[in-house]
Amino acid sequence: MTLAETLAAPGGSERPMAGLAMLTEGEQARIDADRAGAERQLPDATVIELFQRQAARTPDAPAVVSDSGTLTYAELNERANRLAHHLIAQGVGPEDVVALALPRSATLVVALLAVLKTGGAYLPLDPGHPADRLAYTLRDAEPVRVLTDTATRDRVADSKSPLLLLDQPADGDGYDPAAHEAVDPVRRHAAHHPAYVIYTSGSTGRPKGVVIPHAALATFLACMADRFPLTAADQLLSVTTISFDIAALEICLPLLAGARVIVAEQEAVSDPDRLAGILEDSGAGIMQATPSLWRMLLAVQPDAVKGLRVLVGGEALPPDLAERLAGSAASVTNLYGPTEATIWATTEDIRPGVRHGIGGPVWNTRLHILDGLLRPVPVGVPGELYLAGEQLARGYLGRPGLTAERFVADPYGAPGARMYRTGDLVRWTGRGTVEYLGRTDHQVKIRGLRIELGEVEAVLAAGPGVGQACVVAAEGPGGLRLVGYVTPHPDGAATGSVAPATDVPALDTDALRRHAGLTLPDYMIPAALVVLGELPLTANGKVDRKALPAPEPTATAGDPGARPVTGTEVLLAGIFAELLGVEDVGLDDNFFHLGGDSILSIQLVARTRAAGVPLTSKDIFRAATVRALAELVDSTAHGPNDGLGEGPAPQSATAAGPLPLTPVQRRFFETYRTDPHHYNMSVQLELAPDTDHDALIRAVTAVMARHEALRTRFTGSGVERTQHIVPESEPVPVARRDIFGVTARELAEVMDRAAAEAQASLDLTEGPVARAVLFDGGAGSAPRLLLVAHHLVTDAVSLRILLADIHSAYRQARDGEPVTVAPVRTSFAQWAARWYEHARDGAFAAELPYWKEVLENESAPLPLDGPGPNTVATEAEFTVELDESETEVLLRTAPAAFRVRTEVILLTALGASLSGWAGGEGVTVDLEGHGRGELFDDLDLSRTVGWFTAIHPVHLSVPADQPPRARVKLVGRRLRAVPGQGLGYGALRYLQREPALVAAPAPQVVFNYLGRFDDAPSAARGGPVRAVLPAVAQQSDRAERPHLLDITGVVTGGRFRLAIRYSSVTHHEKTIAELSGEFLRELRALLG
Repeated sequence: MTLAETLAAPGGSERPMAGLAMLTEGEQARIDADRAGAERQLPDATVIELFQRQAARTPDAPAVVSDSGTLTYAELNERANRLAHHLIAQGVGPEDVVALALPRSATLVVALLAVLKTGGAYLPLDPGHPADRLAYTLRDAEPVRVLTDTATRDRVADSKSPLLLLDQPADGDGYDPAAHEAVDPVRRHAAHHPAYVIYTSGSTGRPKGVVIPHAALATFLACMADRFPLTAADQLLSVTTISFDIAALEICLPLLAGARVIVAEQEAVSDPDRLAGILEDSGAGIMQATPSLWRMLLAVQPDAVKGLRVLVGGEALPPDLAERLAGSAASVTNLYGPTEATIWATTEDIRPGVRHGIGGPVWNTRLHILDGLLRPVPVGVPGELYLAGEQLARGYLGRPGLTAERFVADPYGAPGARMYRTGDLVRWTGRGTVEYLGRTDHQVKIRGLRIELGEVEAVLAAGPGVGQACVVAAEGPGGLRLVGYVTPHPDGAATGSVAPATDVPALDTDALRRHAGLTLPDYMIPAALVVLGELPLTANGKVDRKALPAPEPTATAGDPGARPVTGTEVLLAGIFAELLGVEDVGLDDNFFHLGGDSILSIQLVARTRAAGVPLTSKDIFRAATVRALAELVDSTAHGPNDGLGEGPAPQSATAAGPLPLTPVQRRFFETYRTDPHHYNMSVQLELAPDTDHDALIRAVTAVMARHEALRTRFTGSGVERTQHIVPESEPVPVARRDIFGVTARELAEVMDRAAAEAQASLDLTEGPVARAVLFDGGAGSAPRLLLVAHHLVTDAVSLRILLADIHSAYRQARDGEPVTVAPVRTSFAQWAARWYEHARDGAFAAELPYWKEVLENESAPLPLDGPGPNTVATEAEFTVELDESETEVLLRTAPAAFRVRTEVILLTALGASLSGWAGGEGVTVDLEGHGRGELFDDLDLSRTVGWFTAIHPVHLSVPADQPPRARVKLVGRRLRAVPGQGLGYGALRYLQREPALVAAPAPQVVFNYLGRFDDAPSAARGGPVRAVLPAVAQQSDRAERPHLLDITGVVTGGRFRLAIRYSSVTHHEKTIAELSGEFLRELRALLG
């Protein structure tokens, strides 16, 4: 009624609409009360002075913990002081910008504090960003110095600013800390001087630098210290990249309170399993992260946030995630704020069952929700959010025009006051808090990082053959993603292109992605690119974003319009889709180009055979498309199950008597002489809380009984041992153990002890060689199933078979049905006997010259950091990974482009990185494979449990001067030359014991690509298993490691992960980290 009353007043109808009141006096008073944060008088001290006071109070307390060790407050302050004095001597002072190009480490914290001590402003750079983006930032900011280290210097080598290498002596590009005082420098800065400059995405196509003064940072941290009080006993886990402004809270807040900041390395932040382990091991009580990271962490470790103070911000907090966090964490606070208002401007506590928003203002901050005429809007009415107060940035570095556009006069503040136009659409709630609704422009946040769509559009528009470009944020299978729409340039300047639609001009989208990757960081490269003849327009000539079509699935090889029609085609396409996690499979889609690998091909064979389609692994490699496989099947005119039972029936090893060892088993006893009984493959299965325990016990018992290899016994000594299978009257032990009252933090220790006990109980001679234990924690606690089997009787493929069988058997037992485990058509005993006879008859003799030639190649020896025993006790692991989009390219796009399997691409990158490190022209590595190649057409190993692994040497020589395609093709030809998938090498080396092969030096590196391994193989399909977790101590600490480096690649959770296991005595972590980084660089170069 307010508007009507105003119009009815004398002269009201003659007043302009802009001058009419929209709020009642009561509404205005309420909004005035809600929009202002608490007013606090703050001391003049800046952040660095507050830190120095804390260091003086608690000099011996731990301040920073990182992989390189722990620094006390005194040590941290002294190191920062010495560096600060060096920089001051070089002329650094207020209004100067100093760039930080350093990995996440204690050194980064030292450098940040040192710059603040000089009175200058730090400019944080992420070394992982593209070189072009780093170069632009350095050109635009013109820092007086760039602080970096030897490992990172190449990323900023083009900078015109002088580099200072913090890990080098003064006679190089470094400095001598001992040459400078350790005392605090005299304060040289005022509150209005810049503390840091952060670059954010810009709508004009280039990032812009936001200048934050000391006063704003000090005000913010004082408020956060009150909002999230810390004591000397507290530890904050820092996980955010330094180029994201919220990292300043993670570093500074603990250091002003005498608490401890734990700096997680970047690889750990990208690995939710490692991150969960750090949280648990460190005892950290508070952590800040984006919703994307919290969701990723909860997916692998649902209990990771128990007892934790959770700070979440950087992007919209979905209601379901808010509920999960609030239901487990000690407290959850949702935070909101643009970089231009110093990190966070509003906070809201999250409570279970209560709808959340972005809360209310922090200290000394005012919120204005205004309409297009800058008038306050009523409660519940959307408006644009403006921020005012002490935390506002000075503006944009070197951009006075843009500063004036975004930082405008505050009509509701004191004379001269400013307010920042956020572009965020919000509204007041009835509780006096703010609810976020979206953006008023084309800015989005993905994975917590702000993206101006205009910047991405500008890069795409400058790409090869592009006429126009438009980018939107759209929901995809993994959440919000960028989708780019491009039109070809009128002159048709596209090369090597493919037509994405029948009536659309050609445009090379792969080249466009590579072009974008030169300038944009990974998170800003569109996940999908759509080529259109023209962009749809609105009536006023603007791009009609709502009319843009949804991106289509990746075009298939062959005819993209061909669909499965026959029964065989439909069946095969369905199995392809289920195995590979794709929604739609065309008739000409290639199994390997869609992400399949040799291990998945075994599962494909098993599923097709179960459906009555007689395929072999050889068939999959010969005819990899739905069309070709269907033609192969139909041309043989088999009926259901025809031919699958041909050949000798599986022979019972119990009746056949002792069996010879297979090559890999002989290799085991020759290599692992210390505590051979301990070498096992163990997994923990995290089960759904509602799992029927009795049904699961019945299921596991039935599955263990079905696979006779799990009842193997070994007799004799050395490599002359034999093996035999005991009858079902000696079953695999399946036990139940109560763990009532065990807390989430105690569970890992309890499981580790249980795994150690189970592993120690294995007995190769008397048995058992496998066992299962169900851990029951009572109501409300997720149970776990521990499976332990000696490696002599199982492998990675076998684990997949066991898990699939347990899933199927459990569903039968749970539903009250008789448990029937699918038959095993070929026993391990039958295969071992046939293999031995085949090798003894000289089947592999013709391969001997090939293997001699491979081992005669000169292999560069790996550099060592030190001498020492290469034992399991000294083993450490370092992991790196690709993100989901890069993994998609590795599994599908790149194999299709190069016409090779994924393994070839990985080995090309590995060969190049190892050769570069070792300084030679090539390196010989042991290559592990699943070893289930079909030597015998009448034997079906798709459901056989046992150790089939085949290990053979391959020489990797990857010329550095060749383009990516040529390098991949070279390695592909070398691998295709391997006879019989390498199966013959084991027979010649370990069965025939050919002298030339026995005497040859053993490779120092072993590589195994495991393909895809589903983290939760059955929970989504009604089974009991929610997650598959590794068990510890699968080998004896006293055992010798046969290789210096054991490298494994696996795809799990949609990401490719490379793990390098090494001896911490022979190699330092930094060395392996550098090698891993080089591998990723080589791999990304191949992926384009």
